[in-house]
Amino acid sequence: MDSQFLLGSYTDRPGLKHPGKGISLLSLDEDRGMVTELSCEDKVLNPSYLNYDRASGILLAGTENAGKEGTLSTFRIKEDNSFRPISSIEGPGPSNCHVNRDPSRDLAFATSYKGGSLKVYSMDGAEVVENILYHFYEGKGPNEARQEQPHAHQAVISPNGRYLYVADLGSDTLWIHDLDALTGPPRPVKTSSGLGPRHMVFHPVSGRLYVVCELIATLLVFDWNEVDGNLTLLQEVRTADEQDIPTAQPSGIKIHPSGKTIALANRFTDTISVFDINEETGLAEKRNTFPGRGVHCRDLEFSFSGKWLLLAHQESCDIQLCAFDGKTGQPTGDWGKAFVTGSPTCLVALT
Repeated sequence: MDSQFLLGSYTDRPGLKHPGKGISLLSLDEDRGMVTELSCEDKVLNPSYLNYDRASGILLAGTENAGKEGTLSTFRIKEDNSFRPISSIEGPGPSNCHVNRDPSRDLAFATSYKGGSLKVYSMDGAEVVENILYHFYEGKGPNEARQEQPHAHQAVISPNGRYLYVADLGSDTLWIHDLDALTGPPRPVKTSSGLGPRHMVFHPVSGRLYVVCELIATLLVFDWNEVDGNLTLLQEVRTADEQDIPTAQPSGIKIHPSGKTIALANRFTDTISVFDINEETGLAEKRNTFPGRGVHCRDLEFSFSGKWLLLAHQESCDIQLCAFDGKTGQPTGDWGKAFVTGSPTCLVALT
């Protein structure tokens, strides 16, 4: 059985030792645990984050450009696996770090880390048309080196499609935007001081929101109110072993297709932590932490079968394949064959 993934990578930036190719289409042989490249779009600069809409077949890519604006671009993947460019527009600002899309409203969202901002774009089918909202966040945190200003890191849509949540690492805030009233001010939900919320994911059944924090290696669990979009903190738990807390800086977080476990990456200790999810309460309990076999895991993604967790290591320039039990959501201890690639930044499941 084969499944497909899209891979974004850094292609040209200061200090980059091993440039990537751009956007690659990968095939995973789930029986053999092996990744191969089907095609590549090498004419796009630093596609740091990708979004793929399976219904329309549209790929949305956000790029970085050495502190400049970058671009927001769309593509189609043709039958021969090649990429067809469709549209391109000035991007979200310096250090684009996440893109998302709401096909039901024909909207695209992009966050700027250095700009501390969110840009919302109108779309016409497969084309990005224009920027319709440019929102700058406010606030800072106690970490003077990393929280001197807002740093918008990710934008995620609620399960019912009514709200947009933005993780702001710089101000220790989750901002809630009402998608039916985009021009209105967002509502802040503060985290504990100095945590630096980075990435988040909604549980597909319970609607609980799980947030991983970068500056103090922490997993937050929130109850989500589907009516008004409010969040209520239920749990705060460290993601790394005690001796690694000062060093670990978590990055990506994903829920296993079974809905029973969470996997997240602890950068700089180069470990992966797996949490059990309590079926009744939604609370998380760390089951184990193990080496990820690479350096600086920037992103991770499960295959649809749940048999493999792909780990994209930016500094060791590889994708490691960790085997999981498709039913229990637990790692088996087995590994597939590593795939060598330049400076990977983002993994997106395609099929």
